[in-house]
Amino acid sequence: MLVTKTLRACRDHGVDTVVIGGGFSANSQLRELAVERCAAEGITVRIPPIRYCTDNGAMIAALGSAALARDVSPSDLGIGVDSAMPLGIPIA
Repeated sequence: MLVTKTLRACRDHGVDTVVIGGGFSANSQLRELAVERCAAEGITVRIPPIRYCTDNGAMIAALGSAALARDVSPSDLGIGVDSAMPLGIPIA
């Protein structure tokens, strides 16, 4: 279902490259199906090597650890949801 909906979105919006990331991208069946079906549709698919397909929870924990190491105060629990909000924490 994920691949089918992704391909439909690509067709509907003229997208020619798909990037798959996050923990679920380590799923070998998903990887194979995405590569096969994207190739058949002429869509480039980018999937990082397995070693970089870390669970999102681990990535959030790493960010939290970096913020704590820099004495960054946590956000108030009433903060609103904004998927485009910049982190504002230099990790480099």
